Amino acid sequence: MFTIQLEGQDYLDLASAANFAATDKARPILNSVKFHLVGDTLSAVATDSYKLVTIKRDITELAGDYATMGEVLVPGVTLLKAAKSVKAVRRELPSVLMTFNEDGTFTISCAGDIVGGELITGNYPKLDTVIPGANGISETDAIAFDPSQLAQFAKVAPFNAKNVGSNTMVIKTITDKNRPMRVESTDGRTVGVLMPVRMN
Repeated sequence: MFTIQLEGQDYLDLASAANFAATDKARPILNSVKFHLVGDTLSAVATDSYKLVTIKRDITELAGDYATMGEVLVPGVTLLKAAKSVKAVRRELPSVLMTFNEDGTFTISCAGDIVGGELITGNYPKLDTVIPGANGISETDAIAFDPSQLAQFAKVAPFNAKNVGSNTMVIKTITDKNRPMRVESTDGRTVGVLMPVRMN
């Protein structure tokens, strides 16, 4: 068993990646958000095959047998359900404790509310090669993106922030009509990918 403690806002930011997870129950692996810990940074990755996001936030505390963590696949719906319990108390967001058990179960607790379930088993797709580099925008001609898919970025952190400036989306790369667009936050800790659509 191991536990990860996060500031409330950092948990909300990571959980927002679940808005990019698939909702098709025939693809349970993509219904999850992949968590991966490197040092003191926890990353959340989600995709539905058409759009992808990765969000990184620092953890507050780590305890238990976390050396065996590797990658953990948490159902996206559970992350969003737990996010509803993260409410400000006297204008401060409470911390969130994520507990992962050896039997493949997990809990997310915040201010006395506990949500949990079973982790999703399987291998999450290797996505590193899918994400374009940040080398700038190439000259393009008539590349189309689905506006409803692009609007989904407004649901993930930090693009969902209410204060202007921290929610700015930067388009870093559009190579050609067959490759994805890379977008990222100004601090580079959220990176998104959106596939173009065919034009008839």
